[in-house]
Amino acid sequence: MQEYIGYFIHLYNRLGHGFEVKAITGTMLAVLSYLFDPMQHAALLALFILILADFCFGVTASRFEGNPVRSSKVRRTAIKMTVYFTIVAMTRITENAIPLLTFMDETLVGFLAATELLSILENVGRMGYAVPQKLTKVL
Repeated sequence: MQEYIGYFIHLYNRLGHGFEVKAITGTMLAVLSYLFDPMQHAALLALFILILADFCFGVTASRFEGNPVRSSKVRRTAIKMTVYFTIVAMTRITENAIPLLTFMDETLVGFLAATELLSILENVGRMGYAVPQKLTKVL
């Protein structure tokens, strides 16, 4: 394991010496810092974890029901992440354009997180566990 870590450090150092790689990485980080609200980092990380948890529970529920796991379903999760985070970024740009709408990205991230939680609860229900019906109706 130690040799793999050393190898990855070696690769990173080799890539990091080039000016072009540093310039591209710096530019990408600057763009990302503009597209996403720094105060929302914890919420965006929570949304990312909820999407991954939904994927894991969905795979587990499919296996529990005896359904095969298809690559198209796996691809759908990657597309969902791309769409969700693009929408969040566009909402942030809209907030920058219209300063009166300072609540939009928080509301959107909350809605997306609630949607993922509902999907997780549905998958848990498919596995045979009790799911509080009042909570699913609220979500």
